[in-house]
Amino acid sequence: MDIQQILDPNEKIIWQGKPNFWSFWLRSIPTAVFGILWASFLVPFYWAFFTGKFPIFVWAVLGPHTLVALGLLTSPVWQMLRWNYVNYAITNKRIIIESGVLGRGYNLIDFNNISDVNVNIGIFDKLTNTGSIYFTAGMGMVQPNTTKNVMVGVENPYEVFKQLKKLYFDIKTDIEYPNKMRPETNPGYNTEYKP
Repeated sequence: MDIQQILDPNEKIIWQGKPNFWSFWLRSIPTAVFGILWASFLVPFYWAFFTGKFPIFVWAVLGPHTLVALGLLTSPVWQMLRWNYVNYAITNKRIIIESGVLGRGYNLIDFNNISDVNVNIGIFDKLTNTGSIYFTAGMGMVQPNTTKNVMVGVENPYEVFKQLKKLYFDIKTDIEYPNKMRPETNPGYNTEYKP
């Protein structure tokens, strides 16, 4: 993992992991199934072309559609290649998602930009005893473009989620109300809603 190389001087890794291979790979199966349907739609056109019922310029249409079919059908292979380069890390400052097959890319999401975190156990996660952790980054007028990020195929997803949620909450609280300024007692903390 190259994540260590991009950390700030005082940044520490709290949790580090990689997606479960089967959970990550199984997500490409629906795309491949759609690729089979797409390719089967092209069969009559190829039949007509090779039997001489379509003129040669039909390749202008068939060519791009064939490339799309090949891309969809080979998605499990690409997903397998991608898995080797996907790594996750939660530090005391941010979430880091490393990915890329030919080049290496890092998605850095600082805790102060995160507006929502949740965990989801989908069908592929149930099959592999994993989960996906979703978090939304960007908010308000400062950063109006929000992006949904996900760590898929995380083993022990509830534990990682709890750890991330606590860290995210603690850091957001510290930014909004620094430790030095917090009173010893907070009369509003234990108040109860009374309709």
